[in-house]
Amino acid sequence: HATVHAVRTSPRRPRAAAAVMDRIEKGLGALFGASPSEGPDNEEEETESGVERLCGGIIGCLVIAPLAILVGSFLAGINEKNYLCTSRAINEGFAKVVEIPRGRCGSAEEGAGSLVLLTCDLNLSSGTDFELWPESGSYRGTGLRTMVEMFQCTENVKAASSTSAGGKKTTKKTYTYAKEWAPKPILSSAFKKKDSESFKQNCGRENPPWTGLPKAGVRRASSASLGAFKIGRDFVKSIELSKPYADVEPPGNWTRDGQRYKRTAWSETRNGTGDRIGDARVTFFVEDPQRLTYTALGLNMGAEFGLRPWTAGGSWGCSGFTLAAMHAGMFTAVELRQSLESSNSSMLWFLRIAAFALIWFGLSRCAVPCQVVAECCPFVGEYAGAVVEAVACAVACCPALACCFGVASVVYIALRPQLGIPMLLFFLGTAGAFAYWKHKQIEAKRAAKAKDESVVELASMS
Repeated sequence: HATVHAVRTSPRRPRAAAAVMDRIEKGLGALFGASPSEGPDNEEEETESGVERLCGGIIGCLVIAPLAILVGSFLAGINEKNYLCTSRAINEGFAKVVEIPRGRCGSAEEGAGSLVLLTCDLNLSSGTDFELWPESGSYRGTGLRTMVEMFQCTENVKAASSTSAGGKKTTKKTYTYAKEWAPKPILSSAFKKKDSESFKQNCGRENPPWTGLPKAGVRRASSASLGAFKIGRDFVKSIELSKPYADVEPPGNWTRDGQRYKRTAWSETRNGTGDRIGDARVTFFVEDPQRLTYTALGLNMGAEFGLRPWTAGGSWGCSGFTLAAMHAGMFTAVELRQSLESSNSSMLWFLRIAAFALIWFGLSRCAVPCQVVAECCPFVGEYAGAVVEAVACAVACCPALACCFGVASVVYIALRPQLGIPMLLFFLGTAGAFAYWKHKQIEAKRAAKAKDESVVELASMS
């Protein structure tokens, strides 16, 4: 037994030797009656062989990588088109907009047939009655947002992976459990380690079914009034619902809890205070009565039809783009235009980064088989695989940028040639320079190889 202890504490053994010695230790431990050590009861290990990982990497290289590159390229092109066409619609619309002063909100015929910009007060009575509780009160307004939560047991997983000789990958998962408020049902029957001490101490019971609760989400009126102007759903969806509303008596098994309603868990004996598994709470949100002034931009169709999205004039590649906006507060035409342009620019860069990330991911997946092969090297496989992964990630960055730039230049040529042609020339020049540099490298290697062969031939002749 002393010998076994000495072997376990020997420093820095190679992986292959360590595996052999671990087997010897287990055999000696079983021979002398020592029971093998067991890990915590909330952990599990999953293993994936090198062959399985190699097959998965090849499939990823042949299927997932091209798909990600195609989706990223399509997203990059559509994003650039939407940005240019939306910018064109904003420029055209604000060149024609008719501003209606705040004091002239009483007539819906103001600016009829034109793109109008108006600032008026929202009329809540023009909305719809929304039921809060079945047969227990309602709210009249332009919308109602319902947030439903239940105090439930949650499962958290922390995973740590390592590779060994042969490309084998071992993933150790640690499951921990806690009680917290959650906005959706959590199926505790699917928990992995309900026999663990973490589950027993922190939860100790299953989550109850998600029944007897209002439906979460946002409900909107189909139309409302902004002053005398009727607004449709395209504008109503922009009305803020941020004020908690608790002015209606709840059903018998619910009670008011500040600005929300709460229901205690009926199936659990409550000894003491604090939240218990199965407790539920509901919060309703409506319009803030202190923020009912809105600025709207849209096509005024008169008293009967009200405001509708305004459609910009058709042009090459940009037909059917509309302009409509509604913001809380007072905005001038200049301020609203700046806000719309800022939102358009933010969306442009957000989707540019998303498209670049997709293409970059797809290109880097092409090196996964090489990474798995490198991890099969004895002793240094884990480090070799990490190097291949890092190099592939770095190398894939430049082609991904070039692909995004090339797609954008094609779109700009179609919609804005004065910018697209220089962009495409720059892209082609950069790609040509890279190809020329690569060609020179290959020629230099061939020349060096031929020189070495000639030296060897002369040496053999002498």
